[in-house]
Amino acid sequence: MRLFVLFFVAASIWITPLYADNSNCLLWEVQGENNRIFLLGSIHMMRAEDYPLDSCVDSAYQQVDKLVVELNTQAIDQNEMASKMALLGLLPAGEQLEQHLSPQTAKLLSQLKMLPMGYQQMRPWYLALILTLQGAAELDYRADLGVDYYLVNKAAGVKPILALETLDQQLAVLSGDTMEQQDFALRLTLQQLPEMDDYISAMNSSWRDGNAEEIYHMMEEPKQVYPQLEGQFKRLVTERNQQMAKKIHAMLGDKEDYLVVVGGGHLGGDLGILKLLERQGVELTQLPKIGRSMLY
Repeated sequence: MRLFVLFFVAASIWITPLYADNSNCLLWEVQGENNRIFLLGSIHMMRAEDYPLDSCVDSAYQQVDKLVVELNTQAIDQNEMASKMALLGLLPAGEQLEQHLSPQTAKLLSQLKMLPMGYQQMRPWYLALILTLQGAAELDYRADLGVDYYLVNKAAGVKPILALETLDQQLAVLSGDTMEQQDFALRLTLQQLPEMDDYISAMNSSWRDGNAEEIYHMMEEPKQVYPQLEGQFKRLVTERNQQMAKKIHAMLGDKEDYLVVVGGGHLGGDLGILKLLERQGVELTQLPKIGRSMLY
């Protein structure tokens, strides 16, 4: 046994919680007839300083047989994903982005000092995604530090990892807007880029407070600013909530314990996963924080 393993086992005796408070984790426990499910809301992008997470996350993970995430990133061929993204995210030969933009959106785009290479060949939805990821990266937020990514890496080779969705399903949702909806979505992205730090900080703060409703309301903002994005919200959030809730409910008929991790924005709201499960008679108990470990 390596020295660092011995150190970890010995140190676990005196690990004490840091930053403990009276709020809850964005984590619920569901007791089935023969099994138990932990339902965790995730933030898909975080910073190194956000770790260690509250120990409630690792505690739930240690108690289950299987991990369930929206998409198992470890099972995806990166070349295949890049090929599919290009197919769905790039315009046909001979077309340019500016041909599909309203004057308002084109004006906002022209004011950006730094644009990704080849942006004129991108569909509006794809450019909006790239700009969002670039802006987050400049603020040190990284997808490989997201809660779901952390748990997938932890479970790799240790516990079975199941997925609620496929890559094709997620790409279809991302790319499924009409060109008009894509224009509005890109316009909103361009308008909100200067406020990204405040937005992500508020989202992460709500996650740390275990407040599913606040996160849901932040997810609703695009359709409130541009009602034309109502259909996008329905596809991105509401319809996926329904499908994921069905699959989670079906797991309650199993004999194995699960940790199910979904984006935090899918939990709250009247059509969120929590309410959908409650309407099916499922009792959910939100779990309190334990405290952040001194070790990470």
